[in-house]
Amino acid sequence: MVVVDKGPIKTGVSGGAGCDHWNYPLTTPFSKITPEELVDFVDFVTYGWFCGIGLYIQCRESWDCLLDAERWGLPPRDVDGESKGSGFRDEETGILFAYNHDNRHIVRVRGGARIKEYYHRELRRLGVPLYERVMATSLLTEGGKEGARVVGATGLNVRTGEFYIFKAKSTVLCMSIASSPWIFSTESMGAGMHVIDPDCTGEGFSVAWNAGAELTLPLYDDLPGIPEDERRAIFGLMVGNEGRTRVPIYENYSQWGFDPHKDLLPVPIHPADRYKMPAWLFYKPPERYRGPAILGGGLMYDWDLKTNLEGLYVAGMNGFCGIDHSQAAATGRYAGRKAADYALREAPAPAIHRDQVEREKAKGYGPIERDNGMERGPRGCCYVMQ
Repeated sequence: MVVVDKGPIKTGVSGGAGCDHWNYPLTTPFSKITPEELVDFVDFVTYGWFCGIGLYIQCRESWDCLLDAERWGLPPRDVDGESKGSGFRDEETGILFAYNHDNRHIVRVRGGARIKEYYHRELRRLGVPLYERVMATSLLTEGGKEGARVVGATGLNVRTGEFYIFKAKSTVLCMSIASSPWIFSTESMGAGMHVIDPDCTGEGFSVAWNAGAELTLPLYDDLPGIPEDERRAIFGLMVGNEGRTRVPIYENYSQWGFDPHKDLLPVPIHPADRYKMPAWLFYKPPERYRGPAILGGGLMYDWDLKTNLEGLYVAGMNGFCGIDHSQAAATGRYAGRKAADYALREAPAPAIHRDQVEREKAKGYGPIERDNGMERGPRGCCYVMQ
């Protein structure tokens, strides 16, 4: 087993700054909500646009994850009695509840500012090799073919430029959502909450897509996948007549060779029922902000958190409707067990296709071969995405 992370595992990337509450530890003696009740409730309030599998696993695994973190050093309990007698304290266990003090289905995380330090400490104690500040650039597949079994990955050190090749019988993808490509400057919004971490640029989705993984509710209108009459009506009738899209999208894309029968049209869309709600589920997006959000699209998976690609599992917000820190921990714990079992029992030895590696290496080092600099910096990319 190895862990590859784009930032410093101890303090960086998604969730690295801390965690103040822990959602849905519903297997505790004090929770008055069952996993089944919570899944049914979320299904109702989101009009069915969510994934019950990931949420149910979170409800079942969340408390065990918090107990794991406690064994590794996290102090979640009010042992000094600072909140003794308050309505949000369980007097028997010292656990503190957040938001709903009656149902007791969300826990405040004392010491949560350093929660990833405790994860990091346990990884070091177990002797797990840690490859930090290495950006994943691709998933390697059997025979180098799209849609084939995943047998490893490639990565690039964001500081030294060193190129890495990883061979793996099984792989767990847990790289959070895209954030900074849509918002370059937090000051222009006045709300840094929309930027999870500058390192969260969405390559978890891109490497999976390039390998042939199935995604749902992404930021694309899947024109080739819908009936022909609907496809013609969207691109020709609607995009071709809407004032803001007629020239920049319909005319320009058509001139550049866009074919709605085979190409994906980049369109920031919501499910139909989402328009009945206030913008998005939790907050109103700022003007011009377009991007995936909590409870947004992601990789499809089954009850093993396995994707359609053999050997590839998913956890956290890379999965369809990934939501928060506790779900990332719970699904990571669960997917890790499933991926390990597959590697130990079923998976043959991985065979790397060298031509695929060389293509990825050439792509990774491509920018240094340019003699006229970068075409666009992060701010320019942000404007394009918006």
